[in-house]
Amino acid sequence: MARVALLIGTGEYGQSFKSLPAAPKDVEAISDVLRDSEMGGFDQVTTLVNKPYTDVAETVETWFRERQRDDLALLYISGHGVKDAQSDLYFAVSNTRKQKEELVRSTAIAASFVRDCIRESRAKRQIVILDCCFSGAFGDLLTKDDDSINLEGLLGAEGRVVLTSSSSIQYSFEQREGDLSIYTRYLVEGIRTGAADMDEDGAISVQELHNYASRRVQEESPAMSPKIIVLKDEGYQLRIAKTPLGNPKVKYRKEVEAIVQEDGDTIDDIFSRPVLEEWQRQLGLTDEETQTIEAEVLEPIRQRQAKIQRYQEVFTRAIQTKNPLGERERNRLKQLQQVLGLLNENIDPVEDEAINNMQALLKSEQGTQNSTNEEPLTPQISAPDSPIPLPSEAIPHSSSSLTEDDLSSEIGIDYTHLQGLLRASRWQESDRETADQMLKVIGKESWWEVKKADMLNFPCTDLKTINQLWIKYSSGQFGFSVQKQIYVKCGAKSDGKRPDITAWKIFCDQVGWRVDGRYISYDEVAFNISAPTGHLPSVWWGGGIGWWHGVEWSYDEGGCVTCFSSWTWRLVMCRL
Repeated sequence: MARVALLIGTGEYGQSFKSLPAAPKDVEAISDVLRDSEMGGFDQVTTLVNKPYTDVAETVETWFRERQRDDLALLYISGHGVKDAQSDLYFAVSNTRKQKEELVRSTAIAASFVRDCIRESRAKRQIVILDCCFSGAFGDLLTKDDDSINLEGLLGAEGRVVLTSSSSIQYSFEQREGDLSIYTRYLVEGIRTGAADMDEDGAISVQELHNYASRRVQEESPAMSPKIIVLKDEGYQLRIAKTPLGNPKVKYRKEVEAIVQEDGDTIDDIFSRPVLEEWQRQLGLTDEETQTIEAEVLEPIRQRQAKIQRYQEVFTRAIQTKNPLGERERNRLKQLQQVLGLLNENIDPVEDEAINNMQALLKSEQGTQNSTNEEPLTPQISAPDSPIPLPSEAIPHSSSSLTEDDLSSEIGIDYTHLQGLLRASRWQESDRETADQMLKVIGKESWWEVKKADMLNFPCTDLKTINQLWIKYSSGQFGFSVQKQIYVKCGAKSDGKRPDITAWKIFCDQVGWRVDGRYISYDEVAFNISAPTGHLPSVWWGGGIGWWHGVEWSYDEGGCVTCFSSWTWRLVMCRL
């Protein structure tokens, strides 16, 4: 009995098809976990990457013919799927081409050919994994759903199981730049981390792997719906990998996953964080290990939130440009929703919020104009060199609405002095006091010692206290959440990843951290209430105080962009 796999990935095509750079990486990633004796434990893994029709067809046929009855045979295909004029399914390879927009069938691998090879094989245990687009119109950003492809009829049989990335072709090969395709990413993650071993018996069945990958995919792209197709129950139970029993990292990960689901896609710092800290202590894990696990668990949620925010940004600009939206504009927004893999329930709240924000802003502007006898304003997109208005939810409470300050601290920090400095409008001293207090929260003596993980795990309670004090005593002029809103308005994404440098420059121009194309020094900071909105606190970016001066950051434009983006991601996670 042997465990053997054939992995096929095609990322480079002729002019007829769009390249898929993730496909070769998919094959490599799958190969790594299957070959590993502590994971897949496969005896033989054959890979075909960017090969032409003759090589792929001959290998598939001979590979299945060589299989023995007791073998476990796994076939994996990553790349384009395409239909001919009769709607028959084909898998595209490196020399697959079209002629007058119609598939030249002799250059592609017919699904019927693969089906016949599978049926004729003596191996009674077969796993087929398809991470492909099923499309009749390649090269388009969007392709319409097609449910006429009956994979169960094509490939299903006793003792055989098929996993597919999605039933909707427009989402089948979603990928991040330089990364794996989304479905394969979570298949690999489930095996590599052992997290797919749901019953903790040391073995990962096909059903367990599918359930894990499907859940993770939908956390990131809710509209994507991976499928598992099998005719007999045995197929569900085929063991695809193993994981060590009692692995402390797997145990911690499962606790994190459970808490994240119960806490609403986050980790509650007040009630849940102490539980995880105790698990970390009992399991003997380091801070770095637990931070890595938590980041990986939260990653698909972060990606989904970034997609929702992207949609909100586009929708907000759309209604500022044209309101009400016409049919053409609505169709484009629907396409964007599909590309992002979002459901109506994901975008309906952000559309309502954007509309309410614009209406509130217009009402406020109209009231100001009426009092000064000015002409009414019409909503429009702000130019890069003009001030960017904040959405209504970012406008903070005024001092009259807060009779007492909440000086709560998760670790016992006293913010009374900062409160007094801000109340007295002593802005520079407040700025430095903020930096000092934050170092105490992090538990470091100098900003040179601060690492990215310190900021990404900054206690939300303390962050909210500092932010609200700045907002209250500046009447909404300064504060971290104010800066974040401006940052997003400038085109950046508060998703923890490095944004476009252009958005950073626009942001710095808006808050006064860059003048005439030059980044100002700390000595040039305007410590007064007439400074541009979001100008303070300034500890994040200059004068030897900025936290990216630490060992993980270089003092350059790129370092500033990266660190500020990571900080705004913490603001998002703390709901600021």
